Amino acid sequence: MSRVIELKEIRDAYSAGIAPAQLAREPVILEQNGEPVGAVISIADFRLYSAWKEQLTLSQLPPQFLQDRAAFRRMLPDLLKTHRGQWIAVFKGQVVERANNPGELAKQVYARFGYQAIYMDEVREEPRVYRIPSPRLVR
Repeated sequence: MSRVIELKEIRDAYSAGIAPAQLAREPVILEQNGEPVGAVISIADFRLYSAWKEQLTLSQLPPQFLQDRAAFRRMLPDLLKTHRGQWIAVFKGQVVERANNPGELAKQVYARFGYQAIYMDEVREEPRVYRIPSPRLVR
């Protein structure tokens, strides 16, 4: 069984009283006006979900795209020396375009190769982590 918290009850990051031990047992469902809008789960459950979701997504991608993704990961140490912070496109195992932002890269790649699945990524060491501030009740 999951615990239900109405969003208006949460005033800061700690007022919900969600214990890690509780999250190991069950999710916490967040509601707004009586309707479920989200869930808080343990980090272990999140990692399992993320792995499942990635596998599901990867199974739907063309084989060439997956091969180019693997090529990008193999080339990453060298790319960090020469293209750090840039966006690159890998097609058929080769870097084919580069740009300073993903929008410009996509324009270049699709103009050159047409609209097809081409692997594009930012050359960086770590995945980006987004920090989202806790919800605040505005009166």
